[in-house]
Amino acid sequence: MKSNMTKEETCAYLGGIIDGEGCVQIGKSTWNGRFYYRCQVEVTSTDHALIFWLHDIAGGSVGQHTANHAWKEAWRWTLSASHDVLTLLNLVLPYSIIKEERIKLAIRFICRQKGDEGLTHYNEMKVLNKKCGHQNDLEVPNAK
Repeated sequence: MKSNMTKEETCAYLGGIIDGEGCVQIGKSTWNGRFYYRCQVEVTSTDHALIFWLHDIAGGSVGQHTANHAWKEAWRWTLSASHDVLTLLNLVLPYSIIKEERIKLAIRFICRQKGDEGLTHYNEMKVLNKKCGHQNDLEVPNAK
C-alpha cells in the first residue's frame, strides 16, 4: 500500500475505508450478572494487504474471518481499546459521510461520565443500525 501519504490523506483514506467497509459498534456483554458495554471498530475484507495496513497504522488485532466456507478467505481488523478507538474516530470523523452519526455516538459513548453504564448509547446505536438496514447487534458471550 502507498506509504508516503500525508497525515491528512491517511485520515481521509481511513475515513473512507471505515465509512464504506467498516463497522462502528457498541457491544454488550454480561459478567457476574451485570451488563458491560464497549465500543469497537471493525473492517472485514478479502484484501489482506488492506487489513494489515490498518493494523500497521492504527494497531488493534487481525484475524481470519470466513462466515461461509464457500466464500473467499477474509480477514478482520478490530480496534477495541477505548483510547485507540476514540483517537481513530476523532481523526476520521471529518471524512465520514455514511457513518457520521454512528461515529459521533461512539465518541459520546467513550467520553460518557463515570457511572453512566452506556445502555442509552447502546440502544441509540441499535436504532441507527436498524435505520440503515443493519442488524449487527453485537452480543458477546459471558466474559470470563
